[in-house]
Amino acid sequence: MRFFSVKFTLLCCLLAGNSFAAFPEKPIQLVVYTKPGGAIDTFARMFQSIAKNHTDTTFVIINKPGAGGIIAMEHILNHQADGYTLGVVTKSNIGKMVSSQNRSISLDSFHWMAMLVSDPEALITNRLAPINTWEKVLADAKVKNGKQLWLGPATGGNDHVMAIKTWKKAGIKATWVPYGGGGKAIAALLGKHGVVYVGNPGDVLGKPDLSIIAISSKTRLPEPFADVPTFMELGIEGLDEEIMWRGFITKKGLPPEAANYYHELFAAIQSDPQWQAFITGRGANPVYLEDTPFTQMVRKDKAEFEEVYRTLINTNKNGDSNKSHSTASSRLWLIPVLLLVFGGISAVAYRFRRAYLGQVFIPATMICLSILFIITSSSFPPENAGPAVIPRLYSLLIIIFSALLLVNVYRKKLSADPKNGDIRGLLTAIMTLVGYIVLIPLIGYFISSFIFLITLMYVLSYRRHVVIWSVAIGWTLFSYIIFYNLLYIQLPLGQLYRFFAR
Repeated sequence: MRFFSVKFTLLCCLLAGNSFAAFPEKPIQLVVYTKPGGAIDTFARMFQSIAKNHTDTTFVIINKPGAGGIIAMEHILNHQADGYTLGVVTKSNIGKMVSSQNRSISLDSFHWMAMLVSDPEALITNRLAPINTWEKVLADAKVKNGKQLWLGPATGGNDHVMAIKTWKKAGIKATWVPYGGGGKAIAALLGKHGVVYVGNPGDVLGKPDLSIIAISSKTRLPEPFADVPTFMELGIEGLDEEIMWRGFITKKGLPPEAANYYHELFAAIQSDPQWQAFITGRGANPVYLEDTPFTQMVRKDKAEFEEVYRTLINTNKNGDSNKSHSTASSRLWLIPVLLLVFGGISAVAYRFRRAYLGQVFIPATMICLSILFIITSSSFPPENAGPAVIPRLYSLLIIIFSALLLVNVYRKKLSADPKNGDIRGLLTAIMTLVGYIVLIPLIGYFISSFIFLITLMYVLSYRRHVVIWSVAIGWTLFSYIIFYNLLYIQLPLGQLYRFFAR
């Protein structure tokens, strides 16, 4: 029954005088967790194109990249569970859910609709680089002993896990370098900034300088990948069934009529000759795994990712992560810088003594906290625009405004504190920061940032109201337009937004 066309199913419902409204009655959002042009975006657009052959419904692609799919998943959860927001997902999203430790998103938050593609994992090198075969990769890895660079989309994703499994099976060590997407990692490989890119066969299509050196499959793939050896042929056992699956999800609570519609549509598309040709042409396999078995497989994948994540954590705790230690060591020079800053604060405080104590220590403390934020953000993962962008920009702005206030104190443009030694202003500034942190998950980044900027400037004794409101409004709009919509930086919308979005 599920292999009948969607049009025929809806027609039967109308002729039978079905009491509920036929689904769908409006366009459907097809949410993609990468920027336009990526592998999963191409997959979604082909689905959109072929769906026109089986339904009159319009699928509108919405790109919500960032945080390995977390932003896209939050976008889905922020909409009603009515079936009009359909998400495209891959196995890597499960790994990111585990590694991000995001408590607001779980497997049970979604209806795992269907898996339509099984794509084998592949090791890819730069054909023009000196190290471009498995034998050369193996020999180079043993010489470098952990310093060989392997590239991929994100830390903790499916490709990262595949790399770890390969290292273990081959008895080698290497360093994983994550990028904000497969395209950026491939560009780095083409620029010879790494040795191996972990991806899928379709990643090399249209890129003659890329070469697949190993494929996770029990048998060799058909053309144009017939010359690619399997791991078994290379003497590596246990890596014959590593895949990147691709499928669809919706928010949990999908109405029955919507679920039936999607099951009919997925079955029709999976059997479509154009769809099958597209999938097989990229070295993948077209499949149709329905919601129940798909959910079971997702839970199994989650358990595997959790085990790998625990291994990574234990490795870092035991001091085996050379990269982490070298990065920490490279920041030791920041300690004397902080000492100089605190020394400068003490000198300024001594210069103006207690009469200007509050007006010196409030901005000076903000400068020190901002420097600490910048140091902390340097360890954030480099995904897309990067989660470090916001704290660094805030820190820079706070340093500038605080420095201006210190200059005004030095030039005696500000009056002395009404009471010598009054530190109430400093405590107010600290409470303002605490309140900002508390408000973000409740009312969202935009509203809380607007309130925070106005309050902070008042606390810092700034009284030019036109400037205050202009900065608050301008920054909020800038964050929404540039960061949220153009750069796709993950900015929390808060529980208030979710409440009204239900």
